[in-house]
Amino acid sequence: MLKFQNTTYVSGMNKTQMRLSEAIRREKITACIVTIKSRDPNTDGWLVYLKYKGKQYKSDFYLPKDDGIIPTGADAIKIILDLSTTIENYRSIHEWARDLGIEYKLDSREIFARQKERSKEIQDFFGELYFTLINCEHNIE
Repeated sequence: MLKFQNTTYVSGMNKTQMRLSEAIRREKITACIVTIKSRDPNTDGWLVYLKYKGKQYKSDFYLPKDDGIIPTGADAIKIILDLSTTIENYRSIHEWARDLGIEYKLDSREIFARQKERSKEIQDFFGELYFTLINCEHNIE
């Protein structure tokens, strides 16, 4: 059973929000992060390997070089979850491309399709826990 903490008030309703690190600990999610080469000289590349309930998942992610952040497992999970929830908010590639200022062409369609696929993969990996994790509190510092 998950322990909830950090009570906040939203729109006059009592909302309890769990910290992501607490959920990771309670659910026994393990993460191993390694550096990878980035094609963009302005970013650092990372690859995270996750294990949860006998399943394994891996994903790359990138952070701006100037941030100087060495991500934790919780950071990596938060970034992956944020990418997943962001892409799911778009009904079409046209909305996505317009909001990101991306020129609509074959490459962008492939990127959009891959992000949608990755979103489904992470949802399948975590199952019902996905909905708990996306609502957890976490700040990347």
